[in-house]
Amino acid sequence: MATPSSSTTTTTPSSSATVSLPRHLREPLTAVLPVLPTPLAAELAPFLINESTTIASHVLQHITRWARTPDGVHALEAAKLDPLDYSTVALFAGTRTTPGAAFSRDDLSQTARTGRRGGLRSDRKGVTALANAIFSIIGAGAAAWWAASSAGWGVEKSLFLGVLTGFVVAVAEAVLFTIWQKRSDRQKNVKKTLVRRVVRVEFPTEPEALAIEAATPEDGSASGMRHRKTGDSNTTEKVDVVS
Repeated sequence: MATPSSSTTTTTPSSSATVSLPRHLREPLTAVLPVLPTPLAAELAPFLINESTTIASHVLQHITRWARTPDGVHALEAAKLDPLDYSTVALFAGTRTTPGAAFSRDDLSQTARTGRRGGLRSDRKGVTALANAIFSIIGAGAAAWWAASSAGWGVEKSLFLGVLTGFVVAVAEAVLFTIWQKRSDRQKNVKKTLVRRVVRVEFPTEPEALAIEAATPEDGSASGMRHRKTGDSNTTEKVDVVS
């Protein structure tokens, strides 16, 4: 096995999350096991030997860090392995955090009860609107017939006026009910949501850049420029070089 690299650190399993170990990830890990440093191989071996379906994420993080070191790149190339296959994105792609976690039954039952209550409430509103429309049609027609009869109109004219009034009210109620039904269906489609468990995966931060290249004249400055690192390891500032 290769000698341990100084950049490989150890972390207790309890301080790391657990991710799933799919088949496509098991193959490259099995291939790299003989090449890994002894401490890192000891961390990885139990998950492969026991055919575990999960693996501690800190083990994958240690492998990605080692694969970026010069010793790791040389060892992988000597074993005819691609170092890019052991990058952070390649190892964590397709994995799921806390795969053994399950949805709370209380949350799901509460969601189902809320959906049923919403459906019953909508049905009651529909029945109420239909009943109101029927009473409105009958009431308007009867009122028109009674008014015409009281005014001295004949029976035929009074009945005709009552039927005509009821027909007009029925058309108006049908239009209003159609508009309400379309709006209700639209709101149902908008309110349909899926319950999802959102899990945040924090990938290891990239190491500091090994060197900062000097700016070229194409940067828009006629005079030469150089970079100077400040106290913050992730912050650089440009300083004009006065000739």
